[in-house]
Amino acid sequence: MVGITLLKAMSMTLKNEWTAEIEDAWTEAYASITAIMLEGLEYPQEILIPNHTAKELSS
Repeated sequence: MVGITLLKAMSMTLKNEWTAEIEDAWTEAYASITAIMLEGLEYPQEILIPNHTAKELSS
């Protein structure tokens, strides 16, 4: 749902400059970012929060 809304907002903003090629590129980019973020679900919280140590997180 977020991806569809993002693409719609960009197409409305770019109007005639929004092409099938641009849509394909953004669709692919969004899918890649989504996959990377979902992979992050498999990591412990200590790894995902920058600038914090495991000790800080456990307190």
